[in-house]
Amino acid sequence: MQMKEGEVANFWMTRHPVVDALCARRNRIGVSGSAVHDGLRIGLAVEGGGMRGIVSAAMLAAIEDRGFAECFDGIYGFSAGAVNAAYFLAGNYRARLPVYYHDLPASSLFDFRRLVRGKSFLDIDALFDKFISLKRPLDYDAIENSRAELHIGITDVDALRTEDVSKFHSRADLIESLRASSWMPISSFHTALWRGKRAMDGSVLTGHPTRLAILDGCSHVLSLSTRPIRPVGFHGSRVAQFLGALHLERMKRRLGFLYYQAADEYWLDRSAMHGERLDPTSFPQILDLAPLPYMLQLSYHELDSGRLIRAAAEAYEIAYAVLDHGAPGSPGRSSRASGMGVPRSAADAQP
Repeated sequence: MQMKEGEVANFWMTRHPVVDALCARRNRIGVSGSAVHDGLRIGLAVEGGGMRGIVSAAMLAAIEDRGFAECFDGIYGFSAGAVNAAYFLAGNYRARLPVYYHDLPASSLFDFRRLVRGKSFLDIDALFDKFISLKRPLDYDAIENSRAELHIGITDVDALRTEDVSKFHSRADLIESLRASSWMPISSFHTALWRGKRAMDGSVLTGHPTRLAILDGCSHVLSLSTRPIRPVGFHGSRVAQFLGALHLERMKRRLGFLYYQAADEYWLDRSAMHGERLDPTSFPQILDLAPLPYMLQLSYHELDSGRLIRAAAEAYEIAYAVLDHGAPGSPGRSSRASGMGVPRSAADAQP
């Protein structure tokens, strides 16, 4: 569904303090060509969610196209959000989008028959060994030399806490950290092994990556959410949360209870961020970008290229419009998505 002209203005104020801070920093960097000292710590929080990660991926492409790629001090993510963040720091982000709508749907990584063998329906090992290590390798040096720090949220299962990992010993350690953060807790019957510890997706105990940014001392946070905007007070599926909690409780006592609590906190955070879009009053300042209420909510395992492309185009348009600072309904906005590499239909999707 095409986004209605000017509709973004109904959900986001024209001059949000986070956008003001980003624009001011972009201008300073443009003049000096180097790091700036403005007294702010600006964070970028990137939500994942399996194949829903194409939503935050498209938003990252819009951020890059608007010239804000060098404006962040820290980038925070779990799961697919952490993988997106790593590729974003490596540069030329628009070239990474086809992995979602072309490479993964055409692969055999998703297979629900694996559940019968006690494994996740997503072959995470193959995803990292085939795609992230070989087919579309990460530029480790670019990430290490980036102005922004990469923060990966990982659940330490036995310690019952979220690890904020920002120092990596090597490229292999970075890959293993991303793998651990992407380990699906609900459909797996075991955990990942990371630095000698049992580990899994960082969102299990910390629902939304904005919490990592806030704990790290960010004064301004641009948040990229992959689920559509919901009414204040929405809590998601209680049944799904309860079943997930039971599953995790079998892995580690109290893990399921804390997961259920974090799932509740996720929607409380989203409700709080909803108010901050039009009336920012909190500190730190938070601006959350998310699909509009009527837009697609992709499943974790979505493989329909047409739906993936549509979600990416919608997400790109929203991010580009909100970050357009003074003109959220500016002419030409609708054509930007196809211009930056998000095809308008499955027929246009090429690797």
